[in-house]
Amino acid sequence: MLDDREKEVVVGRFGLDTGGEERTQREIAMELGISDAGEVKSLRNLDI
Repeated sequence: MLDDREKEVVVGRFGLDTGGEERTQREIAMELGISDAGEVKSLRNLDI
């Protein structure tokens, strides 16, 4: 299960909150105040 921050990363990365407009790792990291590595970690936690 993803925590709230991880959910935000996934939603932003795949454009689920902007009608399909995907954002880069850097953009999401800047929005959330995390490092690019933090975003990568969140994406790795996906169980797909």
